[in-house]
Amino acid sequence: MKRYYPPQVEAKRQEALFRFYGFEEQWVHSVYALVARENGQKVPIYVGESARPRQRFRSHLKVAYGGRGGSTLLQGELRRRIKKESLIEMHGLAGVGDRVEALSREAGWARALERRGFRLANSWPEHRASSRVAKVPEARMLSSMSLVEAHALGVGLLLVCSHCGLTLPLAPRDLLVGIGSPKLNRFQSLVGCSECGHIMRSRLKLPAGVQAKSVITEPSNEEVVVFLAGIGRV
Repeated sequence: MKRYYPPQVEAKRQEALFRFYGFEEQWVHSVYALVARENGQKVPIYVGESARPRQRFRSHLKVAYGGRGGSTLLQGELRRRIKKESLIEMHGLAGVGDRVEALSREAGWARALERRGFRLANSWPEHRASSRVAKVPEARMLSSMSLVEAHALGVGLLLVCSHCGLTLPLAPRDLLVGIGSPKLNRFQSLVGCSECGHIMRSRLKLPAGVQAKSVITEPSNEEVVVFLAGIGRV
């Protein structure tokens, strides 16, 4: 059943969708910043990535303007800002060709902005300016990458039983035929070990080219300055 929103709330959400800046049509995956405008000043509050940024913005706004949820750091921050009459904007930071590179650039931008003194509502440890993590963690790729994306990048999928050590190689290409394109971490809650019955965990087999893309890359100082100048912070 579709949830009802008061007309004034729905109107604010629809108006907010127009505050969508800096994205280019040719971007396959986008790295973006959510920016709060309050008392005449703009401040970045979150860095994310998406293959469908406008749809992702719509999802963020549903939570901000009275949607369900609210358990994550970002959801809480969005609602706090809305209560203070802030306006939420979405700004494109960079366009990349695939999910792994987007995750790398997302972490790099989050670190760069936090290093500039902005407190972001990003919750992944590798997004912290103090993080020494050099590559996008496998858990992050498993929760973000779909079967279609894995197949396109030549990524292999292994199911490993931590109890008995049984390992099953899976080809994303073969799985696409039967089950569509869920996120890769879906399998670790669906497959039981044929030897001992324990739940098997997903692991990735990354080609050398994908491993190189997973190295977390921060934006140049010039890129950061251009973005901050665009929101009036320089």
